[in-house]
Amino acid sequence: MRRHAATFVAAALLLTSIAGPVAAGGGSTAGGGTGVSGGSARDPADPTGRWIVLYKNGTDAAAATQTRSVRVGFRADRTFTHGIRGFSAALSTAQVSELRHDPVVSAVVPDERIQVEGQIYPTGISRKPA
Repeated sequence: MRRHAATFVAAALLLTSIAGPVAAGGGSTAGGGTGVSGGSARDPADPTGRWIVLYKNGTDAAAATQTRSVRVGFRADRTFTHGIRGFSAALSTAQVSELRHDPVVSAVVPDERIQVEGQIYPTGISRKPA
């Protein structure tokens, strides 16, 4: 369970780092598209209806994504091949269900905007465990 949480956090941080260029209209997608799926005019950085699909270790992400995009019927916006293996795409409920039952898929999680905050300890506060 801890490993899945770490994978989800890594995926979320990776997507956060690429969301800036997508929102600014820069960069290209793995599929050569604009980041907007299905001809929708919505903001491509808006995660509503978007999912991150992660593959099990040892899976060729590019080949697996291509195969599944044809079989399941979606268009991947990004394919992740370093650090994590998987893709992001706008998926329907039926597509999410089918991918969750795929033996090569380890997780299907909603793409969410996250905000990272820090806490600063004032001078004189010890952070060492008691």
